[in-house]
Formats: sequence, structure tokens, C-alpha cells
Amino acid sequence: MTRTSKIAIDLDVHRAIENQRTSFDQDHNAILRDILGLSSAPSERMRPARTLRRTGTYVFTLLGERVEAGTLKGAYTECLLKLGELDSQFYDRLSEQGTRSRKIIAKNPTDLYAKKPELAEKHADRLEGPWWVDTNLSRTQCEQRLRMACKVAGLQFGGEQGDLIFEFLG
Repeated sequence: MTRTSKIAIDLDVHRAIENQRTSFDQDHNAILRDILGLSSAPSERMRPARTLRRTGTYVFTLLGERVEAGTLKGAYTECLLKLGELDSQFYDRLSEQGTRSRKIIAKNPTDLYAKKPELAEKHADRLEGPWWVDTNLSRTQCEQRLRMACKVAGLQFGGEQGDLIFEFLG
């Protein structure tokens, strides 16, 4: 059996490791082995560590209004709701946006997951009225979708002068 040890890393190092990920099946040890040029992991695979959800304060500022939430999911969905308040056609236009395998919002929860509609049972939440939202997202995925939402709304995402600024305060 391979001997392992735990190391503490800061957020910047973690991001650098994650940026080297080539697949979702790859654990942190495999990523570091690739970065360091070591041979592939021994045949006895290590079990990947369970990822813990980060708790703390998520904040977004939309057109000068600051909103805090205790979870990423809460901040993300509240941000979409606030964007929807600005324009009655926003949700219709946003429902046409998404990634290769997922929609940002949809009127039918199974439509959120093109390749795996069964995910809707656990990960789709009602947003507002007939609209459903995918909530099985990382912070990076939330930011990516909010960037698309801003484009749909004609707003600038991020930066100091952005119409929408999304951040984690810890």
C-alpha cells in the first residue's frame, strides 16, 4: 500500500493545482505527479479525499446593491433573481444559454441536464415561477454562468468597475 501524508496549502496553490486538472477523474495526487513529471501512480489507486463544501460569506454587488449570503448556492440564485427583477424578458433569454451539457435555467428541471436528466431530482431548484436552476455548481462554474447572465442582461461582470461583482469573503 502506498504511504500518504497530508499537507496544508493556501488558496493560490490550490487554484494552481486545479488549473492543471485534465479530467474530473483526476485526484490531486495525480495532478501533482503530472506537474512534477513523476511516473503514473502505482497500480493500487489511492482513494481521493472527500471535497468539503466551503462555508463562509459570499457577497455580490449588483449595480451598487450589496447582497450577502451564507452559501454559494444562496448567493448564486439570489443574484439570478436580482437580474430577473431588472428585465421581464431576462429569464427567457438566459434559458437559451448554457454549456455543452447544461442549461443555466429552464422551465422543465430535466432540461437543465442535457446528458443526464436524472440529475434534476437532486440538483435542480425552483428559481421563480416556472423557472428552474442548476445548483450543482462549483464557484468557478457559478462565476462562468453569472458572466453569461451579465452578457444577456447587457451588464459587465467582475473587476472593480463591474456592474456585478461576485466574491467569497471567507
